[in-house]
Amino acid sequence: MRVPVNTPVRVAVMVLALLTCAGLAACSTPRPGAAVSPSSSTEPTSIATPTASPEPTAAVTAEPTPLPVPTASPGRASDVEVVVITLDVVSGTVEASGMVPKLLEDGGACTLTLVQGGVTRTVSGATAAAQESTYCALLTYPTADLGPGDWQATLEYSSAAHFGLSGTQTVTVP
Repeated sequence: MRVPVNTPVRVAVMVLALLTCAGLAACSTPRPGAAVSPSSSTEPTSIATPTASPEPTAAVTAEPTPLPVPTASPGRASDVEVVVITLDVVSGTVEASGMVPKLLEDGGACTLTLVQGGVTRTVSGATAAAQESTYCALLTYPTADLGPGDWQATLEYSSAAHFGLSGTQTVTVP
Protein backbone atom coordinates (compact mmCIF):
# COMPACT_ATOMS: atom_id res chain seq x y z
CA MET A 1 0.00 0.00 0.00
CA ARG A 2 1.51 3.32 -1.01
CA VAL A 3 0.46 6.31 1.10
CA PRO A 4 1.38 9.79 -0.18
CA VAL A 5 4.02 11.47 1.97
CA ASN A 6 1.93 14.52 2.89
CA THR A 7 -1.33 12.86 3.94
CA PRO A 8 -3.03 14.26 7.06
CA VAL A 9 -3.01 10.80 8.66
CA ARG A 10 0.75 10.44 8.17
CA VAL A 11 1.37 13.90 9.58
CA ALA A 12 -0.88 13.15 12.57
CA VAL A 13 0.91 9.85 13.25
CA MET A 14 4.31 11.53 13.03
CA VAL A 15 3.22 14.32 15.41
CA LEU A 16 1.75 11.77 17.84
CA ALA A 17 4.96 9.71 17.73
CA LEU A 18 7.14 12.76 18.31
CA LEU A 19 4.99 14.04 21.18
CA THR A 20 4.92 10.59 22.76
CA CYS A 21 8.69 10.21 22.49
CA ALA A 22 9.32 13.72 23.84
CA GLY A 23 6.93 13.23 26.74
CA LEU A 24 8.30 9.82 27.63
CA ALA A 25 11.93 10.89 27.31
CA ALA A 26 11.58 12.99 30.45
CA CYS A 27 10.50 9.87 32.36
CA SER A 28 13.64 7.98 31.41
CA THR A 29 16.19 10.75 32.02
CA PRO A 30 18.78 9.61 34.58
CA ARG A 31 19.28 11.48 37.86
CA PRO A 32 22.11 14.01 37.86
CA GLY A 33 25.35 12.24 38.71
CA ALA A 34 23.92 8.78 38.02
CA ALA A 35 26.14 6.46 35.99
CA VAL A 36 24.79 5.51 32.60
CA SER A 37 26.30 2.50 30.86
CA PRO A 38 25.26 0.21 28.03
CA SER A 39 23.68 -3.05 29.06
CA SER A 40 23.99 -6.45 27.46
CA SER A 41 20.81 -7.72 29.11
CA THR A 42 17.65 -8.54 27.22
CA GLU A 43 15.76 -5.77 29.00
CA PRO A 44 13.84 -3.44 26.63
CA THR A 45 15.54 -0.24 25.59
CA SER A 46 14.23 3.12 24.42
CA ILE A 47 15.47 2.60 20.86
CA ALA A 48 13.59 0.41 18.39
CA THR A 49 16.17 -2.18 17.34
CA PRO A 50 15.47 -4.43 14.35
CA THR A 51 16.22 -8.10 14.95
CA ALA A 52 16.53 -11.08 12.65
CA SER A 53 14.93 -14.42 13.46
CA PRO A 54 15.64 -16.82 15.06
CA GLU A 55 17.08 -14.42 17.64
CA PRO A 56 14.58 -13.44 20.36
CA THR A 57 12.67 -10.23 19.79
CA ALA A 58 12.89 -7.66 22.58
CA ALA A 59 10.04 -5.26 23.14
CA VAL A 60 11.02 -1.59 23.11
CA THR A 61 9.92 1.12 25.51
CA ALA A 62 10.73 4.64 26.59
CA GLU A 63 8.95 4.03 29.89
CA PRO A 64 10.74 2.85 33.02
CA THR A 65 8.63 -0.34 33.18
CA PRO A 66 9.18 -3.16 30.66
CA LEU A 67 6.67 -3.76 27.88
CA PRO A 68 5.26 -7.22 27.36
CA VAL A 69 7.19 -9.19 24.76
CA PRO A 70 4.75 -9.72 21.86
CA THR A 71 4.09 -13.33 21.04
CA ALA A 72 2.30 -14.52 17.95
CA SER A 73 1.24 -17.64 19.78
CA PRO A 74 -1.26 -19.80 17.91
CA GLY A 75 -2.97 -20.38 21.27
CA ARG A 76 -3.60 -16.67 21.89
CA ALA A 77 -6.79 -15.50 20.25
CA SER A 78 -7.14 -12.03 18.78
CA ASP A 79 -9.51 -9.92 20.81
CA VAL A 80 -8.75 -6.49 19.27
CA GLU A 81 -8.57 -5.17 15.73
CA VAL A 82 -5.19 -3.88 14.50
CA VAL A 83 -5.30 -1.39 11.60
CA VAL A 84 -2.22 -0.57 9.54
CA ILE A 85 -2.21 3.19 8.92
CA THR A 86 1.01 3.44 6.89
CA LEU A 87 3.25 0.83 5.29
CA ASP A 88 5.79 2.11 2.80
CA VAL A 89 9.46 2.40 1.89
CA VAL A 90 10.72 5.89 2.79
CA SER A 91 14.33 7.12 2.75
CA GLY A 92 15.93 3.70 2.99
CA THR A 93 13.57 2.24 5.60
CA VAL A 94 10.34 0.32 5.69
CA GLU A 95 8.01 2.48 7.79
CA ALA A 96 4.85 1.25 9.44
CA SER A 97 2.35 2.73 11.83
CA GLY A 98 -0.94 1.47 13.12
CA MET A 99 -3.68 1.70 15.66
CA VAL A 100 -6.03 -0.38 17.74
CA PRO A 101 -9.43 1.32 17.39
CA LYS A 102 -11.80 1.43 20.36
CA LEU A 103 -9.06 0.44 22.83
CA LEU A 104 -7.71 3.08 25.19
CA GLU A 105 -4.75 1.39 26.88
CA ASP A 106 -1.16 2.25 27.77
CA GLY A 107 1.63 -0.26 28.27
CA GLY A 108 1.25 -2.39 25.17
CA ALA A 109 3.68 -3.05 22.34
CA CYS A 110 3.40 -3.11 18.57
CA THR A 111 5.56 -5.39 16.45
CA LEU A 112 6.09 -5.15 12.70
CA THR A 113 6.96 -8.53 11.18
CA LEU A 114 8.38 -8.69 7.65
CA VAL A 115 8.62 -12.09 5.92
CA GLN A 116 10.19 -13.05 2.58
CA GLY A 117 10.65 -16.73 1.87
CA GLY A 118 12.24 -18.24 4.99
CA VAL A 119 13.57 -14.88 6.24
CA THR A 120 11.75 -13.04 9.05
CA ARG A 121 12.60 -9.59 10.38
CA THR A 122 10.88 -7.85 13.30
CA VAL A 123 10.94 -4.51 15.06
CA SER A 124 8.89 -3.54 18.11
CA GLY A 125 7.89 -0.26 19.66
CA ALA A 126 5.79 1.35 22.34
CA THR A 127 2.16 2.42 22.11
CA ALA A 128 0.24 5.46 23.29
CA ALA A 129 -3.44 5.80 24.13
CA ALA A 130 -5.24 8.84 22.69
CA GLN A 131 -8.62 9.79 21.27
CA GLU A 132 -10.42 6.49 22.11
CA SER A 133 -7.73 4.38 20.40
CA THR A 134 -4.25 3.04 21.02
CA TYR A 135 -1.57 4.06 18.52
CA CYS A 136 1.66 2.28 17.61
CA ALA A 137 4.82 4.37 17.48
CA LEU A 138 6.31 4.73 14.00
CA LEU A 139 8.21 1.49 13.39
CA THR A 140 11.14 1.49 10.94
CA TYR A 141 13.38 -1.23 9.56
CA PRO A 142 16.38 -0.40 7.33
CA THR A 143 16.01 -1.66 3.76
CA ALA A 144 19.78 -2.29 3.68
CA ASP A 145 19.08 -5.23 6.04
CA LEU A 146 16.32 -6.60 3.78
CA GLY A 147 16.64 -8.22 0.39
CA PRO A 148 14.93 -6.59 -2.57
CA GLY A 149 11.47 -7.73 -3.59
CA ASP A 150 8.09 -8.24 -1.98
CA TRP A 151 7.92 -8.67 1.80
CA GLN A 152 4.77 -9.79 3.62
CA ALA A 153 4.07 -7.46 6.54
CA THR A 154 1.87 -7.84 9.62
CA LEU A 155 1.43 -5.54 12.59
CA GLU A 156 0.78 -7.06 16.00
CA TYR A 157 -0.51 -5.44 19.19
CA SER A 158 0.17 -7.16 22.49
CA SER A 159 -0.43 -6.20 26.12
CA ALA A 160 -1.11 -8.05 29.34
CA ALA A 161 -4.84 -7.89 28.59
CA HIS A 162 -5.19 -7.80 24.78
CA PHE A 163 -3.78 -9.25 21.57
CA GLY A 164 -4.43 -8.52 17.91
CA LEU A 165 -2.85 -9.06 14.51
CA SER A 166 -3.46 -7.07 11.32
CA GLY A 167 -4.10 -8.64 7.98
CA THR A 168 -1.05 -9.35 5.84
CA GLN A 169 0.03 -6.61 3.44
CA THR A 170 2.81 -6.51 0.87
CA VAL A 171 5.59 -3.92 0.83
CA THR A 172 8.09 -3.86 -2.05
CA VAL A 173 11.74 -3.15 -1.26
CA PRO A 174 13.63 -1.84 -4.29
